[in-house]
Amino acid sequence: MQNTFFRHNDIVYVVSPYAMKPMRLLTQTTRVRRRLAYFALFAVAFVRVAMWFVNVSGDLSTCSTKAGVELEGVVQAAEFAEDIERQLVTVKVARGDCDELKGRKIRLAWYALEPRLVSGSRVQVVARLRRPWGSRNPGGFNYRLWLLGHNIRATGTLSELITIESSKPAKQVHSDLIHAGLLRAIALGERDGVAAQEWAVFRKTGTLHLMVVSGLHVGILAGLFVLVVKGASSLLPGFHRVLEYPYLGYVIALVAVAAFCVSTGFQGPVMRAGGMFVLSGLLYVSTRAPPWHGVLGLVLLVMVIAMPHLVLQVGFWLSFTAVAILLWTFSPEIRRFSWVAMAVRVQFALFVALTPLLSATVGASPLIAPLANLILVPLMSLLVIPCAMLGWMLEPLLGTGLLYVADFGMHLAWRVLTCLGAQSGGNIGYFTASVLMGLTIVGIGIALPWPRSIKFLLAALWGLLISRELEPPVWGHVRIWALDVGQGNASIVETAQHRLVVDAGPAYLSGFDAGENIVIPALRATGPDRLEMILVSHTDLDHAGGVASVAARYPGARVVDRCKHKASWIWDGVYFQTLIHHSGDSSNERSCTLLVKTDEQVAFLPGDIGDQSELVLKSQLPQAIDFLVAPHHGSNSSSHPAFVKWLAPEVVVISAGFQNRYGHPGRAVVSRYQRRGAMVINTADAGAVRWDSRTGQVTVYRRDLLGMQLPLTKDMM
Repeated sequence: MQNTFFRHNDIVYVVSPYAMKPMRLLTQTTRVRRRLAYFALFAVAFVRVAMWFVNVSGDLSTCSTKAGVELEGVVQAAEFAEDIERQLVTVKVARGDCDELKGRKIRLAWYALEPRLVSGSRVQVVARLRRPWGSRNPGGFNYRLWLLGHNIRATGTLSELITIESSKPAKQVHSDLIHAGLLRAIALGERDGVAAQEWAVFRKTGTLHLMVVSGLHVGILAGLFVLVVKGASSLLPGFHRVLEYPYLGYVIALVAVAAFCVSTGFQGPVMRAGGMFVLSGLLYVSTRAPPWHGVLGLVLLVMVIAMPHLVLQVGFWLSFTAVAILLWTFSPEIRRFSWVAMAVRVQFALFVALTPLLSATVGASPLIAPLANLILVPLMSLLVIPCAMLGWMLEPLLGTGLLYVADFGMHLAWRVLTCLGAQSGGNIGYFTASVLMGLTIVGIGIALPWPRSIKFLLAALWGLLISRELEPPVWGHVRIWALDVGQGNASIVETAQHRLVVDAGPAYLSGFDAGENIVIPALRATGPDRLEMILVSHTDLDHAGGVASVAARYPGARVVDRCKHKASWIWDGVYFQTLIHHSGDSSNERSCTLLVKTDEQVAFLPGDIGDQSELVLKSQLPQAIDFLVAPHHGSNSSSHPAFVKWLAPEVVVISAGFQNRYGHPGRAVVSRYQRRGAMVINTADAGAVRWDSRTGQVTVYRRDLLGMQLPLTKDMM
């Protein structure tokens, strides 16, 4: 071991290696302690999330009664739909008949517009409740995950409003502002005045993050106060001596950020940005410069410990991913680029990084999003957001001057959005797991500091991956998806080069359209984005409600709503035939049914036929079929014993709604199929079901938090 030499004040010191060893040990101990601290925080966060999961999986049967339960609480959010006369209200329960909900949030639908419920109001209501639920389909929105991610413990219908008491003064209307509702949403997080059509434009253009309170607001607010302090310290003599400028600016900005977090209800993105600002500022004041990923990871763990439900929020992970990508990509070389070049690189990096994540969670990413954000981010960041925030905060002192400026900027932004939305070329997404993995790996490669030629090649490979279509069934075989549309029916039948939709699910007065929200995303997620035919079994809304939306999305598809008995055709070696009992005494009995045959497998989709039509059509169907969608959602008036005995299906899918009021499926019906050896699957429990004639394999979207695709066998049911 050699001695160590170093010079200080022209004196050369010789240090024995035995003296250096304790110094190295001390340095290593500090690093070990830091890692142990991170591990301890991770362990605490894991325990908190596990305990929260156990808590939300509890039974709510004592809170679910036909007559409803009486509850009292505070309204935390309210949304209005004028065209269908409905309010969606989120209430934090303070007391009531259901002890399991005290201190928790519930989401209620109230089909009335007066009196309007606003955030902050204390209400006493009677509501019918059920545990959080949502359909699970390929490409579809996971509503249950969204509810749990926002810590909503139950959903239901508000049947009676007993009392209402507003806890804060009425809001000033500002009728002279064109976009007063949007400005309040942008600056204060109050969405009551924003119409559903406006939110749709933001989603379509990928700019929704600019219209809600986010980390951008925290950065702008902190920057404004730092600039104010800096200006005051330079203009006022002796002001900087009161407290050193960096510390004073940080303290004042910290107070402003904390007040903003409180006023916006501790929303996830605000807390993330606020936490990063607090930690970064404290470390800056203490003259330490930790790596950005350490600060970001520490903020993430602290937020999960404080609010474990955030782990199920898509926006939470999108926010952290976006910040991490930006810091990773631009921090080392930010000085090399102009502002314009940097803005373009920002949008490119976000598009490459977030497209796989958006596809895996939301389903798709708008193609117009990079251009829309390139135009709107500077306009919103430099003009609209700061003027709106300062306008609402300083209105008693400065009047509405700043609000007029913000309104002018918002009007410009809205004109740009509507123009881009009209010219939108759609969106990309709905990728397979292998494509998602490839996009992620290639995206990481683009972010690495490699030569520009390699990055160009990787960008070209990324473009090829997003344009890759899903593999259709092989020639002579068929793939059938029985979608989870609640109390209704919708199926996708696809061959090697053709696709057919049988029914398109329900449409409700609430505005929910299964065709738009379930069938179309499922079509895009399960194969090529095309459709040749829409077969409508009958005109009941639970089957035909979504047909108009699907037909509008695929104008080239032929809509068949009056089929002929024994009409047949062949697609790619697969035989199709429609069967109908024209003399049936109801629209259900006159449902158009579809028989699908390959060389080895047979499937039958019978619509809502009952015992009468089953006995008539039985002799025209082959025996011992392989796949059957149970007639009429498994009702007791269908699936006649003779019909079940004749078909003896291997797989039976029952398309029924979760806790539906009709009691579907009937226990006797399920038992009847099971006694014949059938594997019976209810979409209310399993989600969407896929059957492949080539392998005979059944795959379902399990009704768990993540909606994983799992293959099923009889012994698993």
